[in-house]
Amino acid sequence: MSFATENNMDANFLITYQIQATLAENKYTNRYTYLCQNETNTPVIVKEFKFGENKSWEPYLLVEQEIRILQSLSHSKIPQFIDRFETDCSVCFVQQYIAGQPIINLRDEQLVIKMLLEVLDILIYLQSKNIIHGDIKPENILIYQDEFYLVDFGLTKLLKADKSSTVIGGTTDYMPPEVRLGRGLNLTSDLYSLGMTALRLLSPKSTLLNYDLSPNFYGISNKLRPWLEKTLQPDPAKRYRDAVFAKEALENIPSPLPSVLPPSQNSSVTQPIKTNAVEKGNWLEEHPMTARSLTGIGMGVVMLFGINHFVTPASLVSALKDLGLAEIPQIQMFALSIAIALRIPPLVGISINLTRLYQALRNE
Repeated sequence: MSFATENNMDANFLITYQIQATLAENKYTNRYTYLCQNETNTPVIVKEFKFGENKSWEPYLLVEQEIRILQSLSHSKIPQFIDRFETDCSVCFVQQYIAGQPIINLRDEQLVIKMLLEVLDILIYLQSKNIIHGDIKPENILIYQDEFYLVDFGLTKLLKADKSSTVIGGTTDYMPPEVRLGRGLNLTSDLYSLGMTALRLLSPKSTLLNYDLSPNFYGISNKLRPWLEKTLQPDPAKRYRDAVFAKEALENIPSPLPSVLPPSQNSSVTQPIKTNAVEKGNWLEEHPMTARSLTGIGMGVVMLFGINHFVTPASLVSALKDLGLAEIPQIQMFALSIAIALRIPPLVGISINLTRLYQALRNE
């Protein structure tokens, strides 16, 4: 299968794009992405929007907007716009092909930081043109020859004079709260999606959000966590103002001090004191059954003693801290689940105690 189109510069010169593979297809939106070869055997990307039974012009207008935005861009880390043409039943445009791979398997923290810095450079460029990408996620960031590229501008938006856009879209897992709530996009929205991308790459957790939609930073190093915490603030006003500020902050994050000093030939180093406290970083992975058992026993104690108010949240937190369990998310969430489940008379006293326990654990 192939596309044949007249060259925009010379109406007498016919260009043929031979389809090599279908990279993506969305029959709901009638959008298709192909890897093609032109007549010089150069690989290119052809994106096609087919006119379906839907009589609405909105999808077509969005494609035209994407084409106009891509035509206005010139950045070494963004696929270059090449051509636009129409068939009997579709409109197509051609882009530079980047022979990279999505970063879905990127796990090294230093490489993730390098990715963040390079994508922030791209966002600085886009924001200088009042453009929001709108769909930043691991699948839309490619790595090729140790460089990172931002692709797929299908949800790209132009900001209004007030630096906002009312158009809503994106991928749910990386979507900022303001978009989920229907409030549109702003300069910090792409930063949030980029932060969620880093969290997905570095976190061992399958679920990145807590019950209240706040990010779960379990497993994130102390080096990167402060930057991510600000980037992923639910309130856009509390995030970095734009990509320039986010990049400056990321470039200046301090390296954490080592937990144990290396031995010196000229001085004696005190060995770290061994305690019975559990190292929470890997404890759950190494002792999953024990963790569940302790959780069940611990919550049974909370329920029994909570009825008579014999155990206070403070004393329970102290006991959990001695065991090294105070910050294990499963125990916190188990407590909250029971608190919610028991929020019915006549067990309100228990639920209040459990809720206070959960809050105390969160504040430790």
